Amino acid sequence: MCSQNVFPGITLGQPSFLQYMTLLTSKNANGLISAMVCLFYVGGTFGSLAAAPISDHFGRKPAVFVGALITIIGTALLAGSVNPAMFIVFRFVVGFGSASSMVKVEKA
Repeated sequence: MCSQNVFPGITLGQPSFLQYMTLLTSKNANGLISAMVCLFYVGGTFGSLAAAPISDHFGRKPAVFVGALITIIGTALLAGSVNPAMFIVFRFVVGFGSASSMVKVEKA
């Protein structure tokens, strides 16, 4: 989870990102930036809550696979975001997928 915490600081600190997402001239830039960071963790919360019943019903391997697939697709869509709304939604999706793919494995 540590590598995912670095992403917002690196991306949101780039002037080119702020200009592309029109955050330099936006009146609600602070709120949008906060949402960009926060929605990853909200998605992670829901992903964690969804992981247990999904892995109980389908097994650990399919649950991890689906979580990883959601993360990969969400990351690709996140990279293609053209406005802050898309970026915020896909941050939620990536958070959901990355948390749902982390299933606790215990020795039997």
